Amino acid sequence: MAEFKFRYMCSRPVKSDDLGDARWRYVEAPPRLAENMAGSGCPISQNEHGVIATDRFLLQAVIEKAGLTPVKQP
Repeated sequence: MAEFKFRYMCSRPVKSDDLGDARWRYVEAPPRLAENMAGSGCPISQNEHGVIATDRFLLQAVIEKAGLTPVKQP
């Protein structure tokens, strides 16, 4: 099972196409998706587009293309 340890704040909705072959998941759900993710145990984000975690470090070009900002680990 992949370890999702790299966190990024989203400035727009996440598109898998922007992240290439990196696997990702929400660690803070966007408020607009919270109802759909109610049973997942994922907290609701204060950020409009949520926070994701990836299975690998993303290159700067990918971060910029996807509209992400790196977040320090909790």
